[in-house]
Amino acid sequence: MKLSELVKDWGGFERLVADLHNTGDVKVEHNVVLKGRSGAPRQIDVLITHTHGLYH
Repeated sequence: MKLSELVKDWGGFERLVADLHNTGDVKVEHNVVLKGRSGAPRQIDVLITHTHGLYH
């Protein structure tokens, strides 16, 4: 079975992934646009930022 057959609502799936990772120890953002190395804008579905320990 293909993933596209399981997931019909990609926006809902992205929000589910964001919610699953939103534990309070990380910053979770949905639908973020960041500048890539080339300077071009890059759309990120779910951006998870860990700000504890060595990973800031």
